[in-house]
Amino acid sequence: MTEAAGAGRIDHYTVVLATRPTGDVTIEVTCGLPTAATVIPATVTFATPT
Repeated sequence: MTEAAGAGRIDHYTVVLATRPTGDVTIEVTCGLPTAATVIPATVTFATPT
């Protein structure tokens, strides 16, 4: 993980599954110090491929 220190700074992350899911996978994204950062979106969902 990385830190974007200071007001108005942002950081970006890439989330990738190692294998193709057999069902929907939802990951909740949180900050260990909620008063320091806002996480948007709070969840990431990988849908089952059709």
